[in-house]
Amino acid sequence: METASYNAEKLIHFYDELREDKAKLSTSVYYDHLVKWGTSPEKATSLIRMMDPKNTGYLTRNDICRTMNFNLQSLRALRDIEIIKTDMSPSKRDSVALLFLELASRTVKKESMLRQLKERLEIVYGGDWSCFISAGHYWSICIHNPGTNLVFKYRDHIYGAFESGKL
Repeated sequence: METASYNAEKLIHFYDELREDKAKLSTSVYYDHLVKWGTSPEKATSLIRMMDPKNTGYLTRNDICRTMNFNLQSLRALRDIEIIKTDMSPSKRDSVALLFLELASRTVKKESMLRQLKERLEIVYGGDWSCFISAGHYWSICIHNPGTNLVFKYRDHIYGAFESGKL
């Protein structure tokens, strides 16, 4: 199977989000996360087989980079965003921002993009998520659960997502 159709940077961010403080990660945990993020079960299985050809049941970051022929020095997708406010862990923040950017690059209508983003965040993280895009000035006061807020600027827009808290 060819790896050119997969986004190596996104796969690495998904791994980092799950791994945070571990040297390796179970292939079953990584598989489940890929499927939650929208990878088809067939593609996820194929990727896992390529990344773990000896069927050890575990992956390292290097396994993903090797499989995808990806140099970590070339991480670039998030260089153009400016974080305005967040309390998410760095890996979760990057995964959510990458999803925003991926949807923005292929979705014309903002309403459709926000609906897709909300659905994916609720599948991956659970809870009730709110998402927004602003093309101008905005003021906002939101109640959100700790560790779930992200607001950033990319080009001429402000993007935000948070898991709605309870009053």
